[in-house]
Amino acid sequence: MIATCDNCKTAFNVNDSLIKKEGIKVRCANCKHVFKIMPPKPEPLLQDSGQQQPLQASPPPPVPTKKPPVVAARKNLPEIKKPEFNPDQGFSGESTITIVDFSKDVFSPTEEVKERYVDLGSIGKGGMGEVLLAKDTQLLRKVAIKVLREDCATPATLMYFLREAQITAQLDHPNIVPLYTVKQPDEDEKNVSFVMKLIKGKDLHEITSAARSMYLENPKAKVPAEISMRSRLEHFIKACDGITYAHRKQVVHRDLKPANIMVGDYGE
Repeated sequence: MIATCDNCKTAFNVNDSLIKKEGIKVRCANCKHVFKIMPPKPEPLLQDSGQQQPLQASPPPPVPTKKPPVVAARKNLPEIKKPEFNPDQGFSGESTITIVDFSKDVFSPTEEVKERYVDLGSIGKGGMGEVLLAKDTQLLRKVAIKVLREDCATPATLMYFLREAQITAQLDHPNIVPLYTVKQPDEDEKNVSFVMKLIKGKDLHEITSAARSMYLENPKAKVPAEISMRSRLEHFIKACDGITYAHRKQVVHRDLKPANIMVGDYGE
């Protein structure tokens, strides 16, 4: 509040919290006069027609309301049919997936594990080895098994064969066929084999032969995309990438030729 000296009429600004109910004595800084300051009197309430008007509380702020989600009207949308499930065949339209109860059919705790790989025939033969098609009964997939021919299975060739498996297993590259495991021989056999990923497709020799034959028949004929010059060059570059990776690992193929380069159905 503003206080005024009774003697020299000098105005002072005094904090209201310092003024007690009975008042306080202060000394004028100008004339050194001592005078008493009383607390300010409360202001009377406004009156209208002799009646006291009560104070009105301000209304609470409006509460925001959530707008309902906008749902678009369906206009003749096609009905989506859910696939039907068959315990023996799986979902309809999924013939490539096998639904199986692993606890009963594969890893039975009371019976011995089934034979891991079932022979499904030969895929191709080479100078010393043969590639077989087999089914993995535990993981339910088809694999390729490379095995030495019986007439070539000598202790020396078996040692080199196992060495090849060990080296191949250490080459991790998208353009090198991965090796899964070494298959133990049966009781009456001394030969070993190793299990690899099955590549479904054609070798590079078949692709180049088909392109050459088509060109000789009609040089102006339109070549299909899978055997075109561009596709063949892409396969060649991928093979070079795999060989470059092997060379950096100090590994040499020693039998690299188009017939030993597999091209998958999806260009791998």
